[in-house]
Amino acid sequence: MSKRKNSNKLGYDENALKLGEKFFNKCTTPMEMFFYLMKHKRVHTLTVLMIHSSMHNLEDFIKSSKRVTDLLIPIDKNCGLYTLMCQETRISGGCDFAKRLIELLKKEGEEDESVVSVVTVENYKYPIEDVLFSIYDNYIKTTKGLEPNQKICFHSIR
Repeated sequence: MSKRKNSNKLGYDENALKLGEKFFNKCTTPMEMFFYLMKHKRVHTLTVLMIHSSMHNLEDFIKSSKRVTDLLIPIDKNCGLYTLMCQETRISGGCDFAKRLIELLKKEGEEDESVVSVVTVENYKYPIEDVLFSIYDNYIKTTKGLEPNQKICFHSIR
């Protein structure tokens, strides 16, 4: 009988699974609300940013930079993980915000651990669980650094 080795090819590690559980628990109801608004044509696009950084005033920076229609959800303050849901924002707007954040972190010397995952949702016809999984999976891919020095990873759900 062969022993199974620890391998990243198996899926998410325990920490990623626990963060994923927090993400799903905190983001399912807001996503249901946004899907309702999309279905009734009151919102056309939704861009979701997952922001991970050790920056000490990250939450304050996001709060001062977001619009009143954006929803900030702390996923795990201890590890510096936040989700920002932005109504009527395309992928370019989300990437612009992510670039500003990364530039600020460079100035503070804290950008090495920081990543931003940007996912735009343009279609409410997919199951909410699948959309949330795509958002979280994009974040995990970003943290694993698919390319050297990649700090921002984006994806669209159409």
